[in-house]
Amino acid sequence: MSFLRPTWKKLVLSALAAGVLGIGGLFLYIASTCFAEASQNCADYSPFGIFVAYVLSWPVLVLQGMFFHGLANYRNYDLVFQRGGWVALWAYYYTLACTLTSIVSRTTLKS
Repeated sequence: MSFLRPTWKKLVLSALAAGVLGIGGLFLYIASTCFAEASQNCADYSPFGIFVAYVLSWPVLVLQGMFFHGLANYRNYDLVFQRGGWVALWAYYYTLACTLTSIVSRTTLKS
Protein backbone atom coordinates (compact mmCIF):
# COMPACT_ATOMS: atom_id res chain seq x y z
CA MET A 1 0.00 0.00 0.00
CA SER A 2 3.00 2.28 -0.20
CA PHE A 3 1.85 3.41 -3.65
CA LEU A 4 -0.98 5.34 -1.91
CA ARG A 5 1.53 7.57 -0.12
CA PRO A 6 0.65 11.20 -0.94
CA THR A 7 2.94 13.39 -2.99
CA TRP A 8 2.22 16.84 -4.37
CA LYS A 9 2.13 15.49 -7.91
CA LYS A 10 -0.52 12.91 -7.04
CA LEU A 11 -2.58 15.38 -5.01
CA VAL A 12 -2.61 18.05 -7.71
CA LEU A 13 -3.18 15.56 -10.52
CA SER A 14 -6.12 13.96 -8.72
CA ALA A 15 -7.68 17.32 -7.79
CA LEU A 16 -7.46 18.55 -11.38
CA ALA A 17 -8.83 15.29 -12.74
CA ALA A 18 -11.72 15.34 -10.27
CA GLY A 19 -12.54 18.91 -11.23
CA VAL A 20 -12.29 18.54 -14.98
CA LEU A 21 -13.07 14.90 -15.77
CA GLY A 22 -15.55 14.37 -12.94
CA ILE A 23 -17.63 17.43 -13.75
CA GLY A 24 -17.30 16.66 -17.46
CA GLY A 25 -18.70 13.21 -16.77
CA LEU A 26 -21.72 14.70 -15.03
CA PHE A 27 -22.37 17.03 -17.96
CA LEU A 28 -22.02 14.08 -20.33
CA TYR A 29 -24.49 12.08 -18.25
CA ILE A 30 -27.00 14.93 -18.32
CA ALA A 31 -26.52 15.35 -22.08
CA SER A 32 -26.86 11.62 -22.80
CA THR A 33 -29.94 10.83 -20.73
CA CYS A 34 -33.64 11.28 -21.46
CA PHE A 35 -35.05 13.23 -18.54
CA ALA A 36 -38.33 14.32 -20.11
CA GLU A 37 -39.52 10.81 -20.91
CA ALA A 38 -39.39 7.58 -18.99
CA SER A 39 -38.38 5.72 -22.16
CA GLN A 40 -35.20 5.93 -24.19
CA ASN A 41 -36.83 7.49 -27.27
CA CYS A 42 -35.41 11.00 -27.10
CA ALA A 43 -32.85 12.28 -29.59
CA ASP A 44 -30.18 12.83 -26.92
CA TYR A 45 -30.14 9.27 -25.57
CA SER A 46 -26.68 7.72 -25.88
CA PRO A 47 -25.75 4.45 -24.13
CA PHE A 48 -22.07 5.00 -24.91
CA GLY A 49 -22.22 8.52 -23.44
CA ILE A 50 -23.84 7.16 -20.28
CA PHE A 51 -21.15 4.47 -20.00
CA VAL A 52 -18.35 7.04 -20.36
CA ALA A 53 -20.09 9.27 -17.81
CA TYR A 54 -20.17 6.40 -15.32
CA VAL A 55 -16.47 5.75 -15.86
CA LEU A 56 -15.60 9.43 -15.38
CA SER A 57 -17.80 10.22 -12.36
CA TRP A 58 -19.22 7.03 -10.92
CA PRO A 59 -18.74 8.00 -7.22
CA VAL A 60 -21.10 10.95 -7.62
CA LEU A 61 -23.62 8.95 -9.63
CA VAL A 62 -23.58 6.13 -7.05
CA LEU A 63 -24.08 8.62 -4.21
CA GLN A 64 -26.89 10.21 -6.20
CA GLY A 65 -28.62 6.85 -6.47
CA MET A 66 -28.12 6.16 -2.77
CA PHE A 67 -29.37 9.53 -1.53
CA PHE A 68 -32.32 9.88 -3.89
CA HIS A 69 -33.13 6.21 -4.62
CA GLY A 70 -32.32 6.35 -8.30
CA LEU A 71 -30.94 8.59 -11.00
CA ALA A 72 -34.04 9.09 -13.12
CA ASN A 73 -35.27 12.63 -13.73
CA TYR A 74 -32.82 14.30 -11.37
CA ARG A 75 -30.28 16.82 -12.66
CA ASN A 76 -29.33 18.71 -9.51
CA TYR A 77 -26.18 17.31 -7.92
CA ASP A 78 -25.74 20.04 -5.28
CA LEU A 79 -26.90 17.87 -2.39
CA VAL A 80 -24.54 15.09 -3.42
CA PHE A 81 -21.58 17.47 -3.41
CA GLN A 82 -22.67 18.92 -0.06
CA ARG A 83 -22.74 15.42 1.42
CA GLY A 84 -19.22 14.43 0.37
CA GLY A 85 -19.42 14.06 -3.38
CA TRP A 86 -16.22 16.07 -3.91
CA VAL A 87 -14.35 13.90 -1.43
CA ALA A 88 -15.59 10.71 -3.08
CA LEU A 89 -14.72 12.01 -6.54
CA TRP A 90 -11.28 13.16 -5.40
CA ALA A 91 -10.61 9.82 -3.65
CA TYR A 92 -11.56 7.98 -6.87
CA TYR A 93 -9.14 10.03 -8.95
CA TYR A 94 -6.46 9.93 -6.23
CA THR A 95 -6.59 6.13 -6.29
CA LEU A 96 -6.38 6.17 -10.09
CA ALA A 97 -3.46 8.63 -10.03
CA CYS A 98 -1.58 6.53 -7.46
CA THR A 99 -2.17 3.35 -9.41
CA LEU A 100 -1.11 4.90 -12.72
CA THR A 101 2.04 6.49 -11.29
CA SER A 102 2.95 3.17 -9.66
CA ILE A 103 2.47 1.30 -12.94
CA VAL A 104 4.45 3.89 -14.89
CA SER A 105 7.31 3.90 -12.38
CA ARG A 106 7.50 0.10 -12.36
CA THR A 107 7.53 -0.16 -16.14
CA THR A 108 10.16 2.55 -16.53
CA LEU A 109 12.37 0.88 -13.91
CA LYS A 110 12.24 -2.42 -15.77
CA SER A 111 13.26 -0.81 -19.05
